Amino acid sequence: MATFPALKPNGRTYIPGQHPNTALQTLDGDETGVRHSNAGLGHILRLRFNGLTTDEHFEIVSHYGLHGRFESFDIPSSITEGSNITFPAGYVWIYADTPKTTYNPGVVSVEVSLELIPSYTL
Repeated sequence: MATFPALKPNGRTYIPGQHPNTALQTLDGDETGVRHSNAGLGHILRLRFNGLTTDEHFEIVSHYGLHGRFESFDIPSSITEGSNITFPAGYVWIYADTPKTTYNPGVVSVEVSLELIPSYTL
């Protein structure tokens, strides 16, 4: 399995997912929930990389070009280094959106959104 480029982000935002469920009303007017799975869905990790070299920028863009939204990958430990972020075991990553590149004079910045999904086999 491929791995995301081993770059250290300048910023990261993690949005935990939720378990799929349906809210149902009981006959006496109360509301209850029915959980459909033990797998949480919708985990999003947003990464910001500032001051990239052209080679580092190419690593991210070419990784997206090879994987897109359809081929899963792992992330290296450098992505979460220095944070207390932990993820569920047995999950893999896909791109949630296209990487956004900003060019300022002499500075290349990229924002990447990754989605954590349950591992699957084809």
